[in-house]
Amino acid sequence: MVKLLASLIFSLATLTGCGEVVVFGHVVRENPDKAETAASSPATGTDSTHDARETSAPAADGLSVALLHAVNVTLSPASEAGDSSVDAASLLDAVRTELRSRNLLDEQNPRAEGTAEVLIESVTTRPTVNAVIFGYQPMAGTLIGQLRVSNASGEERPTSRIVAESRFSIAADGHDKNPLEPLYRRFAVLTADELAAIASSRNK
Repeated sequence: MVKLLASLIFSLATLTGCGEVVVFGHVVRENPDKAETAASSPATGTDSTHDARETSAPAADGLSVALLHAVNVTLSPASEAGDSSVDAASLLDAVRTELRSRNLLDEQNPRAEGTAEVLIESVTTRPTVNAVIFGYQPMAGTLIGQLRVSNASGEERPTSRIVAESRFSIAADGHDKNPLEPLYRRFAVLTADELAAIASSRNK
């Protein structure tokens, strides 16, 4: 019995370099080696940097050649003669605001060479119900215009047609300062969408 125990102790001493032995059905381990420690520890450093790089916005490759330095709105005689009148200043303000929010218009940037010209062809509005609700008349409107884009050399892209439709309400007493504002905003969004598509196609 003593010899058997001594032999067992000797075996344990010689097998410690293996890192793991089994004694009476139980696993006896030494401290895990560095490789095992690194494998079992959570990833840090390089992985977190990689995650941040994937979730951060990519840096801009440069200014788009479709960046505008000016945009103008004019009304055709037909649009001025309709039943509904377009406030050119309010529409221009809506278009400028939308373009600036998308970095498509920068009047102060010397590298911005594009000019956008918007010609309003027609505007129509109509009540959607034959009733005034809480002092407001529900309405639907359509605003149609042409968009022309040119560069500093005067070269023009083919004309785009913008057709904006929107529902809105106007005060029955006629005291709205800008009754067609929702329609102007919709037209501005579609105009910006068209210019963004032009910028994307030029950068391909």
